[in-house]
Amino acid sequence: VHGLDKSCISLYPTTKYTHPRPAPGEGLNQKALCTLSGIFPSNSTSWNSNEVYRALQGPKLQKFISKLKKTAYTKFVDYDPETGTWTFEVAAGEWYPAA
Repeated sequence: VHGLDKSCISLYPTTKYTHPRPAPGEGLNQKALCTLSGIFPSNSTSWNSNEVYRALQGPKLQKFISKLKKTAYTKFVDYDPETGTWTFEVAAGEWYPAA
């Protein structure tokens, strides 16, 4: 990983990486399964995972998962509300704009 910022992971950031990016399927340009931990709604009043988990029940949990499923350039795999662990896939050969 060449760049890690809030809401962005870059393997070949255009501002730092001056060499041609590898073709899809070569180098780090592969389909990837990504797992991020500690992913909770931004309006949570506490980062205590047990408190967030209790607050994320029923419709609130479904709304948050729906938001994760709509994240551009990703394919939703799973979300564990107790740990805030979000798992998703990204395709090889695609370059995603920074959000």
